[in-house]
Amino acid sequence: MCRNGSKSKYIVIDRPWSQMRLWFVLVMVNGVKHFVFTWLVFRVTVWIRNTLFLSMVHASFFLKKEVQYPLLARSSS
Repeated sequence: MCRNGSKSKYIVIDRPWSQMRLWFVLVMVNGVKHFVFTWLVFRVTVWIRNTLFLSMVHASFFLKKEVQYPLLARSSS
């Protein structure tokens, strides 16, 4: 793994394609982690917005729908 048997803190691979493949895998894993984290933050934000704000704003609408169409309101919630 290391040249001349010396203890190096860097990974040195003699074949350049293996080095490039290693960096490609690291960059791809980092990109996937970033994408998943961003998507989770977005979904949590949308969920908080839907549960808190929309329930407060549309409370009267949901109450009217419950009175007029009880089965529809129960199935949609």
